[in-house]
Amino acid sequence: MDDLGFGKAIKYYFLFLLGICLVGALITELFLKPMQERQWEQYVPASPWKNEDPNRPVTDIADYDYENQTVTYREYGNREESDRQLREFVKRNSETVVLETPNGAIDTGLSSEEILEQLELDYHDAADYLGDELQ
Repeated sequence: MDDLGFGKAIKYYFLFLLGICLVGALITELFLKPMQERQWEQYVPASPWKNEDPNRPVTDIADYDYENQTVTYREYGNREESDRQLREFVKRNSETVVLETPNGAIDTGLSSEEILEQLELDYHDAADYLGDELQ
């Protein structure tokens, strides 16, 4: 009787386990993955909403009407008008400087005095020079 030895037995055992893993991986790649992909492609959940637009992002939804099963989307108006309203709101509700840009308004969060302090200018000298424009 031919004794294989402990080292050869471990080597054959390792090769046997490696072969089983490779066969399992091959079966998974060839048969199971395409089957799972086909299952997900066929599954399209039905929407309970009558006028839902799947091409619009969820952030466009303003309200859900549960009784009529309809979706209300946000109305987007004129960008210039909304920027103007934002500037007026910021001017009314804060004493901070608002910078007007072509793309909108930027609230600096600083008063005119604080900006002049950062620029190391005297507020009263700038106020005398600029007059009402500084306000």
